Amino acid sequence: MTVVFFSTNTNIYDGRMHFFNKPSARDFLSELMAAFPGTQFYVVTQRPGMFLADIDQNGNIIECPGIKYIVADNEDARTFAQRIVSLNPDTAVAASFWVTPFDWLGLSDALVAEYLEQAGIRTICNTSKTQYTCFDKNVTHDFLTANNFCTPRSIFVHRERFIAERGRAEIHTNAYREYIFSELDKLNYPVVIKDTSGLSSYGMEVVKSSKAARGFLCSKNCSCDKIVQEFIEGISFGTEIYGRNGDYEVMDPFMFSVNKYGLTSPKQSVKLGPVTAECFCTADMKRELKRLADVLCIDGIAQVDLIFNPEQKKWYIIEINPRLSGMTKSVAAANGFNFLAALYDKNTAFCRLNKKFVLTFKFPILDEKTLVQLCGFPGILSVSQTVNDAAKQQRECGFCEVVTGGTDSIVELSECLEKIKDAFPEVMEDVFYEKAKEMLSLIKP
Repeated sequence: MTVVFFSTNTNIYDGRMHFFNKPSARDFLSELMAAFPGTQFYVVTQRPGMFLADIDQNGNIIECPGIKYIVADNEDARTFAQRIVSLNPDTAVAASFWVTPFDWLGLSDALVAEYLEQAGIRTICNTSKTQYTCFDKNVTHDFLTANNFCTPRSIFVHRERFIAERGRAEIHTNAYREYIFSELDKLNYPVVIKDTSGLSSYGMEVVKSSKAARGFLCSKNCSCDKIVQEFIEGISFGTEIYGRNGDYEVMDPFMFSVNKYGLTSPKQSVKLGPVTAECFCTADMKRELKRLADVLCIDGIAQVDLIFNPEQKKWYIIEINPRLSGMTKSVAAANGFNFLAALYDKNTAFCRLNKKFVLTFKFPILDEKTLVQLCGFPGILSVSQTVNDAAKQQRECGFCEVVTGGTDSIVELSECLEKIKDAFPEVMEDVFYEKAKEMLSLIKP
């Protein structure tokens, strides 16, 4: 049996992003081989190959013994697919990741999968239709609304139509813009204004009135299509769905912290889970997300961002990302499974789930000595550091994300947090510590 794990990257890799991961990609691949003895695994990727490859300081892949690698940087989908076809695999599995500014690597991987299917190779990969539905936030909203999923009301703003009178002296009134202004008056405020194709919360604006929304849309800061979405009061969550062909597992959700604007920020987020308390109505959420997976035809994995309104006892779907995500390692650590194995064979990977509580938070960039100390500290399950040498601002330089816990209770998890704070007082930032304490109090028995 020959199995290829693959992922593409549409951005040019220049070697200025450096990564430290413990467990490493090699560790996860070693577990994968042990779970499926007799299978030859290949990794075909484009650097940095997140989740599949470890990169040294010179930009070279550190190989896992027993795994065969092909690095195919800067190739288009068809050429990339031909490399996989040449291996004559039984199955090809997409391990899609993400880049800025456009979260479209899953779409690129879907195109690879289409070429592979044409060559007679079985694939586990979300289709291009699924990927595009989730890539364009306006298409996502229309899909959710058409299929009666609970999602915030929104307005799509087509930029070219919004400024259609420019350069056209014969137009005295832009009727499309007047229509948009009229629709803005019908929304409940505040609202979130976001790019239709951006990554996560990057570039989002929270505005508190129709007048402010008009001002932003007319400003120089607005240069592309936007979606204006009602801000839902509640608690932010995320979860992941694994499976295919109607056989899906919706993981218990994780609570996410938010910034001062009420948005989840990838570089500032604290994650806590799994959350299973009855007051959060997670059974309702799981039932709806299984329906979502069926209608969307998820094939492999999808991550979903949600908001739970405690007063309404209602879950709102905010965003769908059909790929591995920033919470993948947290979910895997909390449930005791290998996410690569889950992509390939969910039922085998999930046969011995062992749910524990974990907490994920950020440190600033750490030196090598502190990283080693942190990795060896009791209760630390995962350490992932990203450093961007090309960053022009301090906040863009990178961060270190830590997954801690593996406890049977929230009380024990709180104790883990305190021990880390005591052991690493110089690098534990107050903002993350206080957010973690606040979140722990929300689900503390």
